[in-house]
Amino acid sequence: MKEFRSHFCYKITLCALPFSTIAYTLDTDPIAYKLENSKALIYSDKDTYTINFNNVSIIELIRFASKITNLNFVFEESELQFTVTVVSEEPVSAKNVMSVLIQVLRVHDLNLVEQDKNILITSSKRVHQIPPIISQDSPFSKIEPAALVTRVFRIKNANITTVASILRPMVSDAALIEMSPETKQLIVTDIAANIEQISTLLSSLDAPHSPLEIDSYNARKLPLDQLILLTQQIISPFVESNPIIFVPQLESHTVYIVSTPYLIEKAMEIMEDLDVSSEAGLFAKPGLRKVFLYKVKNRTVSELKKELEQVSSELKQTGSSALASAIFGVQVLRDSNSLLFVIDDQSIAKLQDILAKLDTPILTKTGNSSFFIYKIEHAEESQIANSLHQMLEHLQASPHPDSDLVDVIKSMKWIKETNSLVFTGTRPALRQIETILPTFDIAPHEAHPNKKTPPKSNYFVYKPVYRQPEDLEKALKDMSHALKTGGLIDKSFLAAVATMQWVESTKSLVFTGDPDSIEKIQTLLVSLDNNEGYPAGASSFSIYKPKYVPAEEIQAALVDLAFDLKESGLNDPKLLKTLSSVRYVAATKSFVFAADQETLTKVQSLLDSIDIANASGSIQHVGNVTFFVYNIQNTNATQLIASLKNFAAQLEKSTLPDKSLAETLEKVRWIKETNSLLFTGTEQTLERVQQLAQNFDLSKGGKPQIPNERKASTFTTYTPKFVNGDDLIEILQEFMNNLISAGVSDTSLFDAINNLKWIPKTSILLISGEPTAIQRIEGLLQKFDIPGQSTANPAIESIENTSFLVYKLQFHGGDDIQIALKQVVASLAKSSGESSALSDAVASLQWIKVTNSLLSTGQEGVLIKLKELIQNLDTPLKQVFIEVLVIETRLSNAQNFGLQWGSKMQYLDKAAVGFGNFPVAVPPPTQFGGNLQTVNATTTPKSTMIPFTNGFDLGVIGDIIMHKGKSFISLGSLVNALQTDVDTTIVMNPKIITQDNRQSNIFVGQNIPFTGAIVTNSSNNTVTTSNVEYRDIGVNLTITPILGDNDMVTLDIVHDITEVVNPVANVNNAQLTGIQTSHTHMDTRVHVPNNHFVVLSGMIQNIKHRVKTGLPCLGGLPVIGVFFSENDRDLAKSNVIIFVRPQIINSYDEYKKVTEHQEWLYKDSASLPILKEEFDEGLDLVKLPENE
Repeated sequence: MKEFRSHFCYKITLCALPFSTIAYTLDTDPIAYKLENSKALIYSDKDTYTINFNNVSIIELIRFASKITNLNFVFEESELQFTVTVVSEEPVSAKNVMSVLIQVLRVHDLNLVEQDKNILITSSKRVHQIPPIISQDSPFSKIEPAALVTRVFRIKNANITTVASILRPMVSDAALIEMSPETKQLIVTDIAANIEQISTLLSSLDAPHSPLEIDSYNARKLPLDQLILLTQQIISPFVESNPIIFVPQLESHTVYIVSTPYLIEKAMEIMEDLDVSSEAGLFAKPGLRKVFLYKVKNRTVSELKKELEQVSSELKQTGSSALASAIFGVQVLRDSNSLLFVIDDQSIAKLQDILAKLDTPILTKTGNSSFFIYKIEHAEESQIANSLHQMLEHLQASPHPDSDLVDVIKSMKWIKETNSLVFTGTRPALRQIETILPTFDIAPHEAHPNKKTPPKSNYFVYKPVYRQPEDLEKALKDMSHALKTGGLIDKSFLAAVATMQWVESTKSLVFTGDPDSIEKIQTLLVSLDNNEGYPAGASSFSIYKPKYVPAEEIQAALVDLAFDLKESGLNDPKLLKTLSSVRYVAATKSFVFAADQETLTKVQSLLDSIDIANASGSIQHVGNVTFFVYNIQNTNATQLIASLKNFAAQLEKSTLPDKSLAETLEKVRWIKETNSLLFTGTEQTLERVQQLAQNFDLSKGGKPQIPNERKASTFTTYTPKFVNGDDLIEILQEFMNNLISAGVSDTSLFDAINNLKWIPKTSILLISGEPTAIQRIEGLLQKFDIPGQSTANPAIESIENTSFLVYKLQFHGGDDIQIALKQVVASLAKSSGESSALSDAVASLQWIKVTNSLLSTGQEGVLIKLKELIQNLDTPLKQVFIEVLVIETRLSNAQNFGLQWGSKMQYLDKAAVGFGNFPVAVPPPTQFGGNLQTVNATTTPKSTMIPFTNGFDLGVIGDIIMHKGKSFISLGSLVNALQTDVDTTIVMNPKIITQDNRQSNIFVGQNIPFTGAIVTNSSNNTVTTSNVEYRDIGVNLTITPILGDNDMVTLDIVHDITEVVNPVANVNNAQLTGIQTSHTHMDTRVHVPNNHFVVLSGMIQNIKHRVKTGLPCLGGLPVIGVFFSENDRDLAKSNVIIFVRPQIINSYDEYKKVTEHQEWLYKDSASLPILKEEFDEGLDLVKLPENE
């Protein structure tokens, strides 16, 4: 019974369904389905529907779609006033319903914008929304289904442009297809059903099409390199043009083959046949399979073989058995003076390098030539080579150098495989180098046992001047012994003294050691090698380098101090003698003191009290400039500068301002390399600045601050485009100082700016610090790194006592800068009455036209000022794009109508009568009246007597003759009518880009010849000479822009328009007539805002001309008056108006926009497609790929 009721209800529902406005059934559960309780059916394929809508409103279909998909639709009913019919024979899913609905709406030009589960239906084209994005990272399964989706396809094999062209015709116009050629990505926005179909299609289109395959072969017996070599030789006839690649994998003893299937199969068969064991031992020595023949160039084969045997023995000790075996088995071919080697591929390059180093020419002057090979034991090759180069420089600088020893050092070759040095030369010179080399070959750790990093070994040669070498040697050994016994052990210094060698040939002492020890020995030798010597009992020495105070002032202070101590009665003769005998060594810029240890301790305490940072001597004078450099001790440079500038600001606001002190503090500059501050000003002001700097240079609590190691959280790099990296750092530091002076405090930003690093080798700027600070610095760099911010770095070179400045001008001609500088200096010299160093430097200024550079000579400080002055003058000028529009219109109307008639008669020679109506002036003139007068009894009318002019003409001439020619009656009339209308419009649009305050000119037109003068020479033969001149006829524009503040442009404009009124004509094929032209001229000066159109001039001219001739009274009568009058009327109108629009070009982006706009403007004005094609072809000749 229950089942019967269910079937009965189902049949009742089917009967009522055709009368419903919304008809649908759910196939999955046709009885119990309730539409209101459905959940998340968006694009669900598990539930299907059979739909039958017959001419229902589209709103009903939208409501149905909203119920089955749980989507909200927003629309205006006024835009949805159309019906639709939907019939489905088979069940469809909700996704299909939504796809059909979207396509129907698109057919009616309606757009869909989806946000979350809300869909807006609108006819507006201005509303857009990015649909849900589907890519490899977010596929269909990871996002909530939607009506419209955007999917990103990555094209791997096919051409992305071709794929896009295939897809576009397949989808509707509302679908969006964009491509990114750089990343080979295709972005498609459409309904979900179409996106799935496109995905299926792309899987077929983007399939790989390479004919190559890959396979591998595992070798069993033969080495891989031999197996590959033999296989390549055998298979080469079968390869033709197909590629075949063998890749060995040594670890797995496998060969990978990449080629066509046929070649891979052949290669595998060949390898299987070759990969067998060798019974004859053919591959017992796999490395020796190539023959290498070397032609000896500079040596004999016997000598070279002997040296190679020694090299072979050393190679065996190092483990290079393959190379050693090849060298050991060398064969000598004396007939060809060659050496024959059997060697493997890996060792050929090493053998060639060894032969090149051994087979060198020997330049000998005395003795027999020979060679010497030194095996390096302790030191590095670079350490010994550096010491030998230093020795070579000293030998060449001596008055009488040992040429044989110099040649031996120059012949040095390093054999990397054996770590040996090869020398060639005379035997005595080789014995000297054999003696010297062990002094260079010292292990670095022996000289500096406490240092982990081995020091660089230097070489020093000293030639005695006053004392004997034995005395200097003894003095150094005694001092070394005193250091040992006194417990002052400096192992590096003692080791350097122990390497002392006397070279008899050069009469000099040779030392080797680390740079510090060599410097001490040099200082001691200069001090010991004198006429006076050191005080008696000197058992130690001390070397002191000045830190803050100049050396001259320290030496003078020590002498004065010794005199004062002696006058005060101090009983310490050793101290007084040491102070009086102090010596300054200019080569090392240091003082040398020799005494016992107690006296040296006293001297050191005195030096510490003299050479201090705040000594008055630290204020320096260079020319007219006084400056002071303060070395920062405790605080951060940024904090110290901020404190000083805040103090200067408060000082200016006080009741007793000190302008000089405030200006000095405001102009402070931080020298990053030395972590010091530079102040300029008067000496009295700088003394007060010293005290202020010391007071502010304290850490918290007044104690010296130990700088913490900086730890940057992240870093990035920036590649400058227009400005040099060092200049960008300087600009940012100046910007930071301005922020500090304005009271801004940003520790992370300032720390990142202070730690900017410019790496010239890679041309990158390293930025480290906090992420927010790095992001802000990158934004600042984008603003500062623009064209025109950096100029070429001028070089100041010194030759002897003269300095030269070479400045490469970037934006202006050298003659303009040179004239401006000389005028300024001339006025300064006239006011002061004397010549200064700057005047002399400017007077020496020369312009090198070839390189557009300025060359000047003078003092270095003056040249620096001159360089800054030139940099301020050599700045880029702004540029302006000026567009002029000239519109000229002409309108003329002429009307002419009239009747000319006349008659004359004669009767038997007794009477004659004549009358007529001929206007005074009839344009155009005719000869009708004169022709009528010639008609008489004997002259009959002819057709040529009736003249024809422009317009409509009707003429009649008659003649009646009587009484045998004694009487006649002649009558003639001419009607002429003409109306002329002329309408001319001329549009000219000249454009030009010019610089600020630079005159520019553009002319477009013709150069027309005309006769200027005619000279006739009358004699036996008349000679006529015509002087032909040329005149520019066309449009001439001359503009001079001046850029002011607030983007206001002042324009000096001269505009001329000339046209030919009548053409040039020839006279007698020899002379030219003159030309008649019309001329429109404008000369004005105007202020125009940037990017605004302004009318410059305009002229409106109206000309009316009316002429009426006729008989009195009769000519004025109605209707019949036309027979007695002539009416002529002319009307002419001409208008000329000129517009101008300047546009300031501030960046390359604006250049690009202007260029693209002008290109588009021309293409738009070209009416024929052929003109556009020719224009594009012309642009392709100059465009670069990045301009496309």
